[in-house]
Amino acid sequence: MARGVLSPYLFAVHVGEFSIQLGSVTVGCTQGNMIHLMFADDMSVFDPIVIGLQCLLNVSDDFETENKIAFNGNKTIGMHFCPKK
Repeated sequence: MARGVLSPYLFAVHVGEFSIQLGSVTVGCTQGNMIHLMFADDMSVFDPIVIGLQCLLNVSDDFETENKIAFNGNKTIGMHFCPKK
């Protein structure tokens, strides 16, 4: 099989396993059973406190190291929302 044909399958396998690992931690904002959003090659993780968000990022970093893949840090954005006072 040509590399271009196999790439989407391998990506789906990695994304599926990554989603399972993110879902196994006990932090994060939940909407039903969801603490992260994935669409194609984009992902978002949510948590109401910085410590929980750091935990999700640590899971991401561990997954990256274990699977010898690299996330694009140049496209990474952090947002913090505060209620109006």
